[in-house]
Amino acid sequence: MRVIRKQTYLTAWQDARIKRIAARRGVTEAEILREAVDFYLAQVEGEEERGGDWLADLLGAFTAGVPDGSEVVDEIYRRPF
Repeated sequence: MRVIRKQTYLTAWQDARIKRIAARRGVTEAEILREAVDFYLAQVEGEEERGGDWLADLLGAFTAGVPDGSEVVDEIYRRPF
C-alpha cells in the first residue's frame, strides 16, 4: 500500500482516544486514523449515492406531516449506513 504523509491537528481528547484504541488493538495510531478516514469516506459516498443524508431523512420522518412515524421508520432503517 502506498501512503502519503499528511499533517493535521487533533484535540487532546481525540489524541487520547486514538492512543488508547491503538494500544488496545496493538496497531499504530496511523492505522486507526486511516480506518477512521476510510469509514468517513464510505459514509459520505454512500450518502451521495443515496442522494441524501440518512440522518436528515430520519429526523424528517418526525416532521413530515406523518401522524405516526412508525409508518415510515422501517423504510428508513432498511437503508444502508
